[in-house]
Amino acid sequence: MPDSTAVIWVMVTVLVTHMIDSNVLLPLVVGSKVRINALVTVLGLVIGEMIWGITGMFLSIPVVAVLKIIFDRVEAIKP
Repeated sequence: MPDSTAVIWVMVTVLVTHMIDSNVLLPLVVGSKVRINALVTVLGLVIGEMIWGITGMFLSIPVVAVLKIIFDRVEAIKP
């Protein structure tokens, strides 16, 4: 039977790596390509996860990008 501390360290390492990737790297990289603010990207990910779960996290960035394009082109909602 493996040592329980080794299993815990692996779980902590995977969790920390996932948190850094999901909350820092993904919004910066994807947000810069789509030209969306990092805060909006993170909020889109959180809201997408709250509504549709994991699938919503994958679909939230394209939805936010489509909404940005629509909002940029509609004259009635410009400041």
